[in-house]
Amino acid sequence: MSTMITELYEALKEAGVSEEKSKAASQAIADYEERISKANISMRELDKKMEVGFANMETRISESYMSLVKWFAGMMIAQAGVIVALIKLL
Repeated sequence: MSTMITELYEALKEAGVSEEKSKAASQAIADYEERISKANISMRELDKKMEVGFANMETRISESYMSLVKWFAGMMIAQAGVIVALIKLL
């Protein structure tokens, strides 16, 4: 048992709780601590995955933006060409 759990066990024993119940309560707390620790590890892993996902998403958005800028520039040049051609025809 960890120090904290041992202290709980000893405190329960001093309070007059039976040894069996003291051990059971201490073990239950130890089990919760383990579950919380595992949950924290899972949350850290999830946080890392989300950071990578957001970085990828940011990259894709940036690439899409650049693609749109290229298309707009191309369309502006094409539009200018059409306007010049129309003016020459008139």
